[in-house]
Amino acid sequence: MATFFENVPSLTQFIQVAAENPAILEVTAAVTGGSEFLTLVLLRNPGYIYWLMEKDNLAICRDAEYFSGEVKRAFELSSDMKSGLQAIQRFQRREILRIGVQDLLRTQNMSQIARQISLLADAVLQGILDLVIRETGPLPCAFVVLAMGKLGGKELNFSSDVDLIFLYEDDSARRKALRLSRSYRKALTEDAPEGHFYRVDLRLRPMGKGGDMASSVSAAENYYKHWADTTDRLALIKARPVAGSLDLGKKFISSLQDFIYKKYQDFAAVDEIRLIKQRTNQELKKKNQIHSDIKLGLGGIREIEFFAQSYQILYGGNSPHILTPNTLEALDLLAENGFINNADQKFLQKSYIFLRNLEHKLQLVNYLQTQSLPDKEEELYVCARRMGYGAGMIGDGLKAPVKHRTEIIDKFSEDLDKVTSGVNKIFRTLLQGESRSATLTDILLDKGLGKETALEKIRGGLQSP
Repeated sequence: MATFFENVPSLTQFIQVAAENPAILEVTAAVTGGSEFLTLVLLRNPGYIYWLMEKDNLAICRDAEYFSGEVKRAFELSSDMKSGLQAIQRFQRREILRIGVQDLLRTQNMSQIARQISLLADAVLQGILDLVIRETGPLPCAFVVLAMGKLGGKELNFSSDVDLIFLYEDDSARRKALRLSRSYRKALTEDAPEGHFYRVDLRLRPMGKGGDMASSVSAAENYYKHWADTTDRLALIKARPVAGSLDLGKKFISSLQDFIYKKYQDFAAVDEIRLIKQRTNQELKKKNQIHSDIKLGLGGIREIEFFAQSYQILYGGNSPHILTPNTLEALDLLAENGFINNADQKFLQKSYIFLRNLEHKLQLVNYLQTQSLPDKEEELYVCARRMGYGAGMIGDGLKAPVKHRTEIIDKFSEDLDKVTSGVNKIFRTLLQGESRSATLTDILLDKGLGKETALEKIRGGLQSP
């Protein structure tokens, strides 16, 4: 906090405000003790501390209209690309500070935090697209930005990549659409005075790295209907138009429903999901991260997502009412319609919230995309404190008695183990499948087997009763 006090324009004013509203001290301590990134935002803009205390800013869960309205105002007041980007970035950083403090103080729940981060991203993506189009000129046809992954499900993290797909309506507009896409990506990712807006991941686009940065609708539809695989289907479950022509995006997604969700129970796709997860597990084991990676590891976030998506892939073709890109909503719908039992639903939702809260706390420290638990005891203790374990002020971890610190780490680790082991148990019951399928998967994953030995094992497995 000392560094912050040195940067406050008027320490006397701060003391006077604190005398009338002592909560400002708690907010300042939460920021400076809980996140180096948020501390830097506050140091660049010390006046934000007073704004945070106004109009119940820390108690309000902002909606899409608020975010889009503020970005639109920044766009309209800007005279050129540079001033527009700076105005939108100032707004984005201020809102990330507000939402981050809400998370640290737990004045909003995980779903509300993730939703606000996502709606903020929606507005920023639209605002920057407007700036780029104003600078380069409009396309002769409709253009849409599809959000995939966590942004598509309105589940974005503080420091997530944004998974995007760019589509344009008319094949003849390819050259101009690619130029627009390059300018747009540059504006989103290029460093500015306060850093870049987002890391943009375009690998989920049609043809992946081998495809154009932007695809025409007809080319994309052709790819999905003739060349795509289960991973593409999983990705499209979360597809959502967020910028540009939303109508074009909705029509495109609607045209692919029969590809994503078959009218029959596609157990082969579920086996493939199992294979994808086992490959991930093997890679994490090599890195000794199978238990420390809370997203991809055993019992992590990805297993909960795959669990819900497996049911959607299996039954969504005949039961469209279970379809939603949001994981928590999907678990609700699956239980309401009798596809999973209430005990599993409640446990998975509680576990998902716990793991996503933990992910937020890990990423808030330096605004980096990380899902790995710290390996140092001091850092693990501070992480547990951010999660609400223990008493006292955030950031005083190293001053706590050793015994007290150990007790908190042990309790946090015990709860985390209950979550991950329980999630993994439920996930494995879904994807056990027939023994022949499991055997085939194990053979395919065993790179130590010679070709002839592998073929013999496969033949033996397929011939067994």
